[in-house]
Amino acid sequence: MKLKPVDLLTLVIWMIAVAIWAARLVGDAVSGRTGSAGVNITLAVVWLASLSGMLCRYWKSRKGKK
Repeated sequence: MKLKPVDLLTLVIWMIAVAIWAARLVGDAVSGRTGSAGVNITLAVVWLASLSGMLCRYWKSRKGKK
């Protein structure tokens, strides 16, 4: 299954969402407010991994245009 290319607007929106969720999850892990720290850190890593996937898709689509 080939993934569709990502445009710049989608990437910016995704970056904002990842920044908000990762900061929230790490903050919750540090303060111990909700859930276990391990789960919150794991979720933050998953969000950051999804961002790296989006960045790769964006860069590949930029290379294809040149």
